Amino acid sequence: MGAPKHDAGTGHPLPPGGERGLRQSLVDTPARVEVARIGVGREPGQIAVCAGGTLAVLCERGDDTVAVLDLVPLREGRPHRVRTVSRTCLGAHVQPRATAIAGDFALIGAARSDVLSVLAVFDGRIEATVALPVAGACPAGIAVTGEGEYALVTLERAGTLAVVDLLEWTITRQIPAGSGPRGLTIDPDDRSVYCALTSERSLAVVHLDGVDLSNTDGHPQHEAIPAGSRPTAVTLARTHTPDP
Repeated sequence: MGAPKHDAGTGHPLPPGGERGLRQSLVDTPARVEVARIGVGREPGQIAVCAGGTLAVLCERGDDTVAVLDLVPLREGRPHRVRTVSRTCLGAHVQPRATAIAGDFALIGAARSDVLSVLAVFDGRIEATVALPVAGACPAGIAVTGEGEYALVTLERAGTLAVVDLLEWTITRQIPAGSGPRGLTIDPDDRSVYCALTSERSLAVVHLDGVDLSNTDGHPQHEAIPAGSRPTAVTLARTHTPDP
């Protein structure tokens, strides 16, 4: 029996993802059918796909790891060949739960960590860490602005959105969101942020148009939309865009 593999970036031992029988499903959406399953680590959760559609980043909460998946076989009509090309351990018991891709990097938020990890997607290396402004804030969602200059991170226990400068890897400000913010999305057209407020049973709308995110000047306008019971995620669906 060989020695366990270690991550080149952190030195932490890597758990044998996929050996416990856990699988991630690949679905052909036009055909409405599952086409393959691939082995993953424990408690697979949020996943993000890079702009070119060649790689995906998967949070494996139960193993404290982040896996990068090679999606090129999907283009070749061989979904069963999709595989994990790297698996990076973020530390013991940190529980990665949120991710978003910005260029060649993925930001990773973990439930029990006070830093964001910046993962170099193409080699699975930790490029940097970003200290969160509130200890024990429990980051729950990450989204990147349309121009790709900033990321917003929901700090669930602080009730705020932390703004990350993607060039300097620093926090520039916090924006009040409401109680228990989790999933969020940003409208690239007008920079409106839609954020699920779990504790308030509503959807927060934060208007960033005209707000300089590089400093604490200016106060974004807020509004709230009642949204069921304990919402945790949100996405945008454009229904009024004319066909090309």
